[in-house]
Amino acid sequence: MPNLEAKLEAVLAGLGCGFLPGCLVQHCANLGKLKVKAVKEPRPIKQFFAAWNTGDAGLGVQWWIEKLSQGDFINDALIVKTLAATPLSP
Repeated sequence: MPNLEAKLEAVLAGLGCGFLPGCLVQHCANLGKLKVKAVKEPRPIKQFFAAWNTGDAGLGVQWWIEKLSQGDFINDALIVKTLAATPLSP
């Protein structure tokens, strides 16, 4: 799969099953479009690292630093992107 959104679309279309982040599938599960199953050994949580040059941080870099400092920014961004791309009709 090229990305998580494509994987989610394939699962929603009934083409298979797979591991997906909970933040991406919770809305679809709440609507009854997906069934969430427990696994014996969950996949480990991935860490995210960011680096930048502190010498001359412009407004764009400052914006990213502020956003990434907010705990759930990445998860929230993934949820919004997924909800926008997920068909909600039954």
